[in-house]
Amino acid sequence: MSSTDYASEPGTPAPKPSNRTLWWVLGCAGATGLGLIVVGIVATIVVPNVYMRQQSKERIQAELHWIEAALKAHHAAHGVYPATLSELTEPGGVLAGQSVPTDPWHRPYVLERGDDPDRRPRILTLGRDGAPGGEGVDADTAW
Repeated sequence: MSSTDYASEPGTPAPKPSNRTLWWVLGCAGATGLGLIVVGIVATIVVPNVYMRQQSKERIQAELHWIEAALKAHHAAHGVYPATLSELTEPGGVLAGQSVPTDPWHRPYVLERGDDPDRRPRILTLGRDGAPGGEGVDADTAW
């Protein structure tokens, strides 16, 4: 009989279980919990930003379409396009008593008129950064 064969020696106590297994299980559980916390934090940051970006695009497109309809109504009523968007809301304007919406970053939409007053003006937002050009949410959106 070997000296390590405790079960076969009568009166010899069973070996003390190792704590390594317990610590290994606790470590895995802790790492899993920490991983879930990190994934949760990343999800709470990324998901709303992606959702808001999509909502902003849809809002901009709807508002630009609405402003374009008002510009066409003004042109039909007065024979010319307005010089500014505020002309639409003045007394006698097609949006009298209303206000022209602002972009998702609370800046007014831009009305770009060319040299030809009979040509439909371009309506745009300069994006989140408020500067011409840009990419992603900083990109200009025009109608």
